[in-house]
Amino acid sequence: MLPTHSHADRRELNDEVHARAYENLFAPEQVSQLIMLVTPEDRANEHAHVAKLCRAWRIAAPESGGRIYFDNGEVRVQIERHQEFTRYWFGRRIDGVGPFENSLCNALPHDWLNKLPGTLLVAAHVELVSKQEESRFRTEEDLSRVFEGNRVIAAKIAGGAGRAYTDFRIHGDGYSRFLVVDESLSPGQAGRTVQRLLEIETYRMLALMAFPEARKLIPQLRTADRGLLHLTAGLARGGGETDEAIQAELTELAAKVENLLSASYSRFDASRAYHAIVNTRLEQLREERIPGFPTFTEYLTRRLSPAMQTCNAVAHGLEQLSRRIANANQLLTTRIDVKLAQQNQSLLQSMNRRAKLQLRLQQTVEGLSAVAITYYGVSLANELFKGLKAAGLHFVNVELMTGLSVPWVGYMVYRGLCRFRETIEQDELSEQK
Repeated sequence: MLPTHSHADRRELNDEVHARAYENLFAPEQVSQLIMLVTPEDRANEHAHVAKLCRAWRIAAPESGGRIYFDNGEVRVQIERHQEFTRYWFGRRIDGVGPFENSLCNALPHDWLNKLPGTLLVAAHVELVSKQEESRFRTEEDLSRVFEGNRVIAAKIAGGAGRAYTDFRIHGDGYSRFLVVDESLSPGQAGRTVQRLLEIETYRMLALMAFPEARKLIPQLRTADRGLLHLTAGLARGGGETDEAIQAELTELAAKVENLLSASYSRFDASRAYHAIVNTRLEQLREERIPGFPTFTEYLTRRLSPAMQTCNAVAHGLEQLSRRIANANQLLTTRIDVKLAQQNQSLLQSMNRRAKLQLRLQQTVEGLSAVAITYYGVSLANELFKGLKAAGLHFVNVELMTGLSVPWVGYMVYRGLCRFRETIEQDELSEQK
């Protein structure tokens, strides 16, 4: 019995280790592989295209899935769907045919093969032959004929249990070629060896897909670098363009570099992953040198590694340039902030001076207002005294009483203004709290 609830992806996760299972092979054997780069539209058409081949062979079409396997009694077919490509693998037994003389793909409907969904990236033939047949192409001259006169790369593999030959070139039929000699390989070893050789061919091509993009980016990277150098030189001099103009140019440059970085990041990242797979598969071959021939590892290290280093250098250069632009922009922003702070400080000092002037003017106006109010108050008191005298109070001395009222009226006006100012200040303090 098992628990009632299982993880939704339990079976898929368990089956992942079987996703790239190899097939036992017995010499003599022909294997061909096609790697098709696919878009979502191509992916949607793949199953219908496989069903078309099954109808032509009059066999039942397999169910759609990540890995498909079927055969018509003569040709075995494996189809694996990967993230950005689909792998088509074909195998069949052969008897008494010279290497690469009768292509396996001749057994497939040409119309079906020509219309495979996607764009072809890798096409490879592998011939697995027995040790007895090796005598026909044991010399360099014989191998040269097999590989159309190209330089041959070769090594003993699987601890000396077999030999592998290739030239890593696309031949006249559009396919690259691998020749594997079974000296004492078990069927499992033969299957793993062929699979590893095909994966080396596949993933070296996928890794190199970043190389043309890297070469296109190199001039743009140099132009952007010179532009940054010009802007930082202007920033260091502090003359010529204004900080705002430099910041606008820096922002534009940063946008261009970030666009290049975003457009190429996934390709460069995938390239590094594919290159790592190539190196792993080379280690798994367990090569031993055949005198007079470069090994697979030696050849690919010399030819593939420089391209990968170029891709890594461009990717690193883009990331470094992005950081340098960000640093320059931060430095410029800091300088602009300091200038704004200085301007704000000058503005505040100017406002303080104006406030002091306004306060002095206000105090002057208040003083004049006190004089004016006192004058009008004394004038009213004078009229009052005149009225009292006219009413019969002859003892009232208008001039004397008016003169005596001046200090008293002035003091009352002064106290009233002070009280009014204190009330306003208390209201302001209350609002601030």
